[in-house]
Amino acid sequence: MAWIVRDPNGRAPKYSSPEYFSIKLTHGGNIVRDIIEYYVGGSVSYIDYCDKDRISATELQSMSKEVGYVEKVAFFYKVQIDGKWVFEKIQTDGDVTTMVESLRNDLVEVYMTDSNLEGFTSVEYNANVDVEDGLLDIDISNWEWDCGSFSEDNYNFLDFTTHIPSSRPNLPSTIEPLSTNEPPPTTRRRNARRRPVHHDSDSESDPDVFIDSDYEFSEDDDALFDANVDKDIEWCGVRQKKVIRSDIPHNCLSETESEEGDSSDGFMSFDSSSDEDKKNWTNKLMNSSWLARTYFKEFKIRPSWPVNEIVEQVMGDYIVKISPQMAYNARKKAVKKIEGSYAEQYEKLWDYCGEMSRTNPGTSVYMHFKKDMDGFTTNKLQRIYICWAALKNGFIEGCRPIIGVDGCHLKGPHGGQLLAAVGIDGNNQIYPVAYAMVEVEEEASWSWFLQHLKNDLQIPNQPTFTIISDKQKGLMNAIRDLLPCVEHRHCVRHLHSNMKKAGYTGQAIKDRLWNLARATYMGRFSKLMEEFKKEDGAAFKWLAKHEPHHWSRSHFNVATKCDMLLNNLCESFNAAILDARDKPILTMLERIRIYMIRHLVKRRASVEKWHGQIGPKIVKLLDKNIALCSEYIVVLTGDNQFELRGHHGNQFCVDMNAKTCTCRRWDLTGIPCAHALAVLRDSKKKAESLVHDYYQKQAYINTYKHVIYPMNGMDMWENTNKPPIEPPHYTRKSGRPKKCRRREPDEPPAQSDGTKKMKRYLTKLSCRRCGGKGHNVRTCSSGFTTPRSKEQQCSQPISQPMFTQPSQPTPKAPCRRGGIAKRGGAASRGGAP
Repeated sequence: MAWIVRDPNGRAPKYSSPEYFSIKLTHGGNIVRDIIEYYVGGSVSYIDYCDKDRISATELQSMSKEVGYVEKVAFFYKVQIDGKWVFEKIQTDGDVTTMVESLRNDLVEVYMTDSNLEGFTSVEYNANVDVEDGLLDIDISNWEWDCGSFSEDNYNFLDFTTHIPSSRPNLPSTIEPLSTNEPPPTTRRRNARRRPVHHDSDSESDPDVFIDSDYEFSEDDDALFDANVDKDIEWCGVRQKKVIRSDIPHNCLSETESEEGDSSDGFMSFDSSSDEDKKNWTNKLMNSSWLARTYFKEFKIRPSWPVNEIVEQVMGDYIVKISPQMAYNARKKAVKKIEGSYAEQYEKLWDYCGEMSRTNPGTSVYMHFKKDMDGFTTNKLQRIYICWAALKNGFIEGCRPIIGVDGCHLKGPHGGQLLAAVGIDGNNQIYPVAYAMVEVEEEASWSWFLQHLKNDLQIPNQPTFTIISDKQKGLMNAIRDLLPCVEHRHCVRHLHSNMKKAGYTGQAIKDRLWNLARATYMGRFSKLMEEFKKEDGAAFKWLAKHEPHHWSRSHFNVATKCDMLLNNLCESFNAAILDARDKPILTMLERIRIYMIRHLVKRRASVEKWHGQIGPKIVKLLDKNIALCSEYIVVLTGDNQFELRGHHGNQFCVDMNAKTCTCRRWDLTGIPCAHALAVLRDSKKKAESLVHDYYQKQAYINTYKHVIYPMNGMDMWENTNKPPIEPPHYTRKSGRPKKCRRREPDEPPAQSDGTKKMKRYLTKLSCRRCGGKGHNVRTCSSGFTTPRSKEQQCSQPISQPMFTQPSQPTPKAPCRRGGIAKRGGAASRGGAP
């Protein structure tokens, strides 16, 4: 992130990372050396988002040019020596490092001694002209000039706060003083920012001046617009006799009256002593295009700047209230300028792929184009597949032979799906391997993706390799055709979802299914299936149609050393790249690439914090099993084989030579189970020695030792001289595009920030009278006349009414509408209550 010069009216940023800080740059003055050293004169500018690792003396010179200095200048910073503050000159990068060490609250003060200032305008007033309350009245009734409307193509503004043109024939030669009691204002400087003026309010029909305009704005235009926005003055664009007030402080504003007694046109200013309801919180000159230009640097740093924060920022900077829609449009225009349009990025995709292959040899990049009606290939992109060489080699050298595959929706204007293959490393964390953008999730696209993935990862067509996914029909067919012999696991959560759709719902059925999936050996699986058959025969028949080697640990192959039941690998990856899925294609691919780089760097650095030869997540699993090993009695049978007897009558056999246990937990995961750790209880061996090599530190290092090398910017990409690629054809569906996925009825809701009220769908009512579920006070038949407290409800559950009065009806709860009877009752029909 590059440093930026803060807007004069901007606020200090709050850094979330300790590597950034701000510089308070005082310039335009001189250092006076007397009894004490002090700085005289000058102005102050703030430089934000300075990087501690990149700041240097050369960067300081660049900052001086940014604030208006052409020639080389000298920099100083304050240091305390013997209780006195002195100025220390900055000459080398070492001095810059020393300066950074003196940071206080992420801010350091730097002083410049050159006064060759550019870009500032000195605002001077005639000393012979007296003013009243800081206001200067100028009669322009005889001026015959037309200001017209504030068109974006023809600007004709005059800044009355800086000069009075003498070329007008009827301009009075002298100006009568308004008062002789107040002294003339002092000379001051003001930073003249280049802010063009627009008269129309923000709307979809406004021309996008921010993107297309080549108008050259003058300093007079900018200064006048600054006065309009900053000083609560609004131009109404009417050619009449007016008395116009000059630029004045907020606390001195008073309402301007025209000579004709009309105050509804022309420049309007407001008195701070008036009522609050007279304050004008809007300004028609401020629209989304102007906001996009003004906050362009902020949008470049924060492309996802929240709308509500933009509204608050504008209110704090300009005391103007804008609508959320205007803030959204401003962000949209700025991001479009920064990232380019969706179609423009497709045209540069050939060059991007060439740069990717040049900087990272061995990276697999494949593109598939759509064919026309005659079978000829067109330039319309249909699919693109990417597998980085670093990720490919890391998976082959250090990961277990298991991957999860899944797809997620892309939210841009061209639609599509993002397919991903994710592995698992030696610390049970995700390891992204490959991804592809396809037109739709179907058998043809899955076959194309899996074919390239099979070649890159050297996947054998054997049961020693495992693929876990949901039961997407096209994916299942593609795996059956390309890799028929690999172990294909089905996500149990998706299996339960299909079970609910078939009509088998309820917590009892869900618990039965998960107990069957977690069973690690055949004996327990068969016992649970018999119990399930007796409890619900119809649900048992439905589940029996699904082969258990797809979803139960009791039938899994032990070569993978992974007992995973859920496809959480891909779900975690999809959540990590969520902000990239609605971006143009190059921006999306770049954000995914940056995520991959940071993922590798973070994992590579984390291995240095390991305290042993296995990862921290594996240590927690070992500690959990060690806590359970005290429940078993060890019986040595000979030849390094043992018999384990539990307190509840269960019994298992452990073979320390083959590192197996009849419970199959050790076989499935490669991590010793509680039975194997019970054998080690009286020996001097460490539990880490029984962990499989997949979890060792060296395997983890082999996974993350490879590097995704950096790439050049877009302007340095080699031109491939190939025809520009066209975006895929996408037919937009009716209705508003959905940004969030549909959740299952029993799925927990997304975490709320407290501002949203969740629906009461599928929630059970609780009675305040008896504490029962499924009814309320009105329909309660318990016999209680007063509601009971929660403590009473918990201490004395009600199975039947304690007091019954068969001869008397149950008293109804009082109506909550102030005693008014319901529609259709006796009172409403005019009868007696």
